[in-house]
Amino acid sequence: MKKILNLTFALFVFALITTAFTCSKTPTENLTNKEQIPIMIADNYPDAWRVVDSLDRERLPKSSLEQVEKIYKKARLENNYPQVVKAVIYRSKYVSQLEEEGMAKVIANWEEEIKGADSPTKQILQSVLAQVVDSYRQNNSWRLRNRTETQDFDNQDIKTWGSEQLTDYSLTLYLASLEKPDVLKAQPFNEFKAITTNGNAETLRPTLYDFLAHRAIDFFMNERNYLTQPAYKFELDNPAIFAYTNEFINTKFPTKDETSFKKITLDLFQDLLRFRMGKENTDALADVELKRLNFVYNNAVMTDKDDLYLSALEKL
Repeated sequence: MKKILNLTFALFVFALITTAFTCSKTPTENLTNKEQIPIMIADNYPDAWRVVDSLDRERLPKSSLEQVEKIYKKARLENNYPQVVKAVIYRSKYVSQLEEEGMAKVIANWEEEIKGADSPTKQILQSVLAQVVDSYRQNNSWRLRNRTETQDFDNQDIKTWGSEQLTDYSLTLYLASLEKPDVLKAQPFNEFKAITTNGNAETLRPTLYDFLAHRAIDFFMNERNYLTQPAYKFELDNPAIFAYTNEFINTKFPTKDETSFKKITLDLFQDLLRFRMGKENTDALADVELKRLNFVYNNAVMTDKDDLYLSALEKL
C-alpha cells in the first residue's frame, strides 16, 4: 500500500496533548533573555518556517510564537490559506505551552478562526479541531471516566465536558468539514504541500474532499468512539454491505439509530464512492473500496461474512 499523506498537525497533536492538557505554563527558566530577540519575517515561507524550527529546537516558545504570528499575518494578507492553516496549528502549539488553561484557550482561538474563515480553509480547520478534541478526550479518559455529563457542566468550558459531549463535538466538526463538497472536490490536494508530509497525494487523495472524507471516516469507524448505543442500535446485517460498488452506493440502510457511527460510516463511504466512480483514478477508487470492505468485514454480524468478503474481493 502506498504511503498516504498526513498533515503536519499529527505531530502537533502529540505535542499538544503532552503539554497543554496539563494546563500548566512553561517553566520560567525556559524563557531566557534570548526570547527578546526581534524576529523578522523572511521574504518566503520556507525561510520563515526554518526560523520557527530553529527557535523551537532552542526551546524558545515565546519567540517561536512571535515568528508564527508574523507568518500568519503575512499569509492572511496574501490569502495563502495553506500557510494560514499551518500558522494556526503552530500558534496553538505555543499558546498551549505558554498560557494557563492552554487547552481551553487553544480551542477558543480555533473556534474564532473557524468563524472568520472561508472555504476551504474553514473545513480544514474544522477537521483539525475535531482531531484535537478527540485526542484530548482519549488522553484524558482517566479524568473523564467518573465524570457525569451534568456535573459542573459549563457549555463554554471544555474542561467540564464529559466523554460523550467531547465525542459529539468531534462528530459535529468532522461532518461540518465536509460541507460545501463541490468546493472541496474542485480543490486539488497537491496545493496543500505546505501542511503535508511526503506521500502520494495525486493517486490516493487527489482532492481536498478525498482527504477530509477519509479523515472523517477514520474517526467514525473507530470502535473506541462508540460510547453508548440504544436498544435499537444499527447492525451491519445486510449482505448488501459487501455488494459491488454500483449496488452498494444505491442501497438504502434504514435505521432508527441515525446517530450510529457505523451508519454514518456507511453513508460517508457511499458519498465518497459516488464521487470516485465518476473519475478515471482507479487507484483512489480501489483504496476506498478496500477500506470499505475491511470495515464491513470487521463489523458484520452475518455468519457467512467470510464468504461474502472473499467474493467481494474477487469482484473488486
